[in-house]
Amino acid sequence: MWAEKSTPPSFFWVYVNRAATYGQLGRIAEAQTDLKRLAEVYPNFAENARREFRVWFWHEKDVEHLIEGLKKAGLSIPIERQAHGDHGK
Repeated sequence: MWAEKSTPPSFFWVYVNRAATYGQLGRIAEAQTDLKRLAEVYPNFAENARREFRVWFWHEKDVEHLIEGLKKAGLSIPIERQAHGDHGK
């Protein structure tokens, strides 16, 4: 695959994007391979996933689509807690 040949092995984004894509496609075995690699290069990604995605994606629906793919792939991502005083805004 081109992404594997062109990306340094320690660059976590390729693993995140492929795992989310494979998760959305139902290709769980392939997604799991990328999640294992992700865990090696960024062990606490799940806790930081939304923050990392929001750096690059301005629309919350895009962030949540990636989160959904990673969850389908088998990554346990914590539910985002509302900040005090937000009250659902």
